[in-house]
Amino acid sequence: MRKCFLFLSIIIFMSLSSGCMIFPHEENLLAPDLLQPVEVGFITMEVEVGSIQNIINDSVIALSSEFHQLSFHNRAGYLEEFHVRTGQDVAYGDVLARLETDVIEMDIKRQNLTIELLQLSLAEVRAMPQRSRFSIRRAELELEMAQLALEVLKKEYERTTITSPIDGVVMYTSAYGIGDFIPARSLMVSVADPEQIQFQYNGPRVRDIKLGMEVTIVIDDREVPARVTLTPDSAPVEKRDDYQNTVIITVNNPIDIPPTVDMGNRYQFSLMLEEKDDIIVIPADVVSVFMGQYYVQVLENGLRFNRDIVVGIVTRDYIEVVRGIEVGETLIIDTIRPSGE
Repeated sequence: MRKCFLFLSIIIFMSLSSGCMIFPHEENLLAPDLLQPVEVGFITMEVEVGSIQNIINDSVIALSSEFHQLSFHNRAGYLEEFHVRTGQDVAYGDVLARLETDVIEMDIKRQNLTIELLQLSLAEVRAMPQRSRFSIRRAELELEMAQLALEVLKKEYERTTITSPIDGVVMYTSAYGIGDFIPARSLMVSVADPEQIQFQYNGPRVRDIKLGMEVTIVIDDREVPARVTLTPDSAPVEKRDDYQNTVIITVNNPIDIPPTVDMGNRYQFSLMLEEKDDIIVIPADVVSVFMGQYYVQVLENGLRFNRDIVVGIVTRDYIEVVRGIEVGETLIIDTIRPSGE
C-alpha cells in the first residue's frame, strides 16, 4: 500500500515539473501595421467670368412657298389621261390628269336637252291666251331646277380633271397608270413654283425657335441672311396640325438665292437663340445632375464638397451659372489617385 502511494506521488510530481512540455509557450504576437490613408489629388479650375452663346447649327431643306398637292377631290373613277412627269414645266390651267367622263358627259348632254324642252314649255305656257300665273310659275320652277341640276353635273365634270393652279414644275407624280381605278383624294401630282424658294426646318429644336429670329443660311459657301417667318405657334389655326413640327425660314432678299438652289436639297444654317456676356460660365462636363438638380464639386481647404447650383443657358459644351458658386472659387474637374491604387 505504501509502495502504491509512493508511485502515484512520483507520477504527479513528474507531470507538474514537465508542464512546459504539455502546454506550449505563448508566442509574442506582433502589433498589426497601421493603415495609411491614400493620398488623393485633384485637377481643378478657377471659376471665372465669360460669355456664352446658344446657337442652333443644323440643316434646312429648300422648298417652294407655292406648293400644291393635287388629287381628284371627292371623285373616284378610272384614269383616262395622265401624261405629266416629274420635272416637267407646266402652265396655269394645263390638264395634268383626267378620269373617264363618258357617263357624265352623256348626263350633261341629256340635261341640256331637258333644259331646252323646258324652255320651250315655258314659252308655250306664256303664249297661251288662257294662261295663269300659277302655270307660268310652275314652268319657270321646273326650268330653274333643271338648270341647277346641270350646274351640279358640270361641277362633277370639273372634278374629273386635274389642272395646274400655277406656272411651275411637276415635283411628284403617282404610280397610277391609264385604266387604273383612282380612289377619291388620292395624291396624283404635286406642282411647285421654283421661283418662290423658302427653307424648312424640322429638327429637334423646333420649339426653341421664335417668329422673327434672324438666320444665316450657307448657299454655295456664301452666308445668306434670312428670317423665321412661320413657327408651330404662329401658323394659321387651320394649318396647326401641318406645321406642328415645322419652322419656315425666308431669305430677306430673294435675289440672294442663286439659281443653283434646287428644291429638295439641304443647306446648313445657324441661328442665335441666346447670347450673354460677363457671366459665370463653366464647362458642361464638370456639372452633374441628379433628379433635376444641378451640382458641382468644390474644393475648400483641401476637402471636396458637393454644391448645388442654379443654371441659365445650357449648351452642349458650356453652362451659365446663375447662383451657387462665385468667381474665384475652385471647382474639381477630376480626381488623381496614386498609380497602382
